[in-house]
Amino acid sequence: MLRVTVHDSAGELLLRLEGRLAGPWVREVELCWQTAQSIIRNRTVTIDLRDVDFVDSAGEQMLAVMHEHGARLLGTGLMTKSLISKITGEPEAEVLPRGSPRPR
Repeated sequence: MLRVTVHDSAGELLLRLEGRLAGPWVREVELCWQTAQSIIRNRTVTIDLRDVDFVDSAGEQMLAVMHEHGARLLGTGLMTKSLISKITGEPEAEVLPRGSPRPR
């Protein structure tokens, strides 16, 4: 199951995904993305993956295409940060549980 919420503002179009980006849900997100392409103009597009708990290979490929077309990928968990790093080629930020001492 996947929930897609679109937040449309003057400066940004945000697609918030919650759940599993897999199977038939990948196509649903792709359709939302295609629709968004027709209305974004010069705005930032952000794909919020903070509440995604699984991404299959088709979902990963689709996110890579979105990134190639200028979408910003947002994630905070270990899985999503690792996935975003893999797609963007940028190093993932260090993630530590709250209150943990930083390594020296």
